[in-house]
Amino acid sequence: RSAFDVTQEQKWKTREQQLKLQIVQLEVALKADLADKNEILDKIKLERGDYSRLRQVNANTVLQQARKSQRNGELSFLQQVDEDVQRDLGRSLAELQAAHAETVQELEKTRSMLILQHKINRDYQVAWGSVRDELITSNRIYQLFTALVIFNEVAIQSMYELFFCRTPC
Repeated sequence: RSAFDVTQEQKWKTREQQLKLQIVQLEVALKADLADKNEILDKIKLERGDYSRLRQVNANTVLQQARKSQRNGELSFLQQVDEDVQRDLGRSLAELQAAHAETVQELEKTRSMLILQHKINRDYQVAWGSVRDELITSNRIYQLFTALVIFNEVAIQSMYELFFCRTPC
């Protein structure tokens, strides 16, 4: 093998290692982002559960206060409590809707990133295939060139012996 052949092969191997490293780094970043998104989803599930429990506790408290008020004859208190509960529920619902919208937006971003990462990986695979094919082609051309040079040397030596040497040199 020639120095050119070895150098070229080393360059291709170095490039291959760089591409593989970059793919691994991108996959690690993608997995970390996915873990973050899963953590956010888990938190939302917990918040929804907390919200449901809070509503139940709130409703129970309102019922208890209403029964107390009924016994005491204070119906106006019940109306005030009902208004407060409605206001709190509206505020809680708006907060949950905002959190949900934000989560959906984050998931869409993650989805877009995953699609982009898939395209990048596919492009790297195609590029690496091209590089590999070029290396194989270059190696074949080099081998043909080497064979041609050797053939020419043999032909020149034969012609030299034929024309200049009466006896084989």
